[in-house]
Amino acid sequence: MSARDDLFHRLVRGAGLSPHWADRQIDNFAHELAEEQRSYAREVGIPLEDGDIVSAGDVIDLIDPQLGAGPVRPDEEPTP
Repeated sequence: MSARDDLFHRLVRGAGLSPHWADRQIDNFAHELAEEQRSYAREVGIPLEDGDIVSAGDVIDLIDPQLGAGPVRPDEEPTP
C-alpha cells in the first residue's frame, strides 16, 4: 500500500471523513507541494525542462502530473 493510500484509508476509515473529500484534499496537497517546488526551481534558476535528460520538472511532475492544472484555491494564480 502506498503512503497516499494509507493516508486516504486513515482519513476515511479512521477519522470517518468523506472519501471524496479525503481524496480531493490529498490531491490538493500534492498540487500545492509541486507548485512550491516549481516556484523554487524558477527562483533559483533550475531549469524545469532539459530536453532528453531528466529535469527538475520531470521529478516535480511525479508529485503532481497535472502541470498547468490551475490554482488549488480560488485566490491563487493558475500555473504558467
